[in-house]
Amino acid sequence: MTYLNFYGMSPPIPVDTYLISGFVPWKHLRSATHPPSLFDTLKALPNFNYKHLDMDVSEEKKCIQGLESNEYENWIHTQSIRTKAWADILCHLMEIDPIELTAIVFDSPDKL
Repeated sequence: MTYLNFYGMSPPIPVDTYLISGFVPWKHLRSATHPPSLFDTLKALPNFNYKHLDMDVSEEKKCIQGLESNEYENWIHTQSIRTKAWADILCHLMEIDPIELTAIVFDSPDKL
């Protein structure tokens, strides 16, 4: 099974599959990825920026506290980029090593 963007999976458990914990700042994604080589593989992908997987707590609070109307567009754009980054990882892993069961959390739609 592949686990992508699940809360509380960092540090990752050493399983015989792919795991990238969600809800972590980009600075901690390397340590939240299993196997460790997966982070370097993703980082080397063309047109992929691992920093887009970031969970910035101060930004996430805005979905609860509310946004000013002039912040909507930028916040939605950021969430869209983040969701696409997770989807790109999912597609890449399914192309290089299809696994029968894959689970991914797309949290941006809930926040929107």
